[in-house]
Amino acid sequence: VEKLGLDAQAKAFVFDALARPVDMVEIASAANGQEQASELYLVSRLAIDPDHPAERAYLEALGHRLKLPPDLVAHLDRQAEAALQAAPA
Repeated sequence: VEKLGLDAQAKAFVFDALARPVDMVEIASAANGQEQASELYLVSRLAIDPDHPAERAYLEALGHRLKLPPDLVAHLDRQAEAALQAAPA
């Protein structure tokens, strides 16, 4: 958050959003089309560790709720994994 150069109000919004429980229906309903649905899935995939069963189940349910085709989900998973491996430690 610090690297984004956000003002205090924007930072507060981000931290408040992160502190709220996740409502998958709300997240999925925010998507207007497959492009936004893909972006929402990708952001979720980058934020959690799919090696944990509960988090993998969340991603599977999110992909289903967003109505993403399995081949697109697989592509987004590969894209996220490549981005995570390329990120500095």
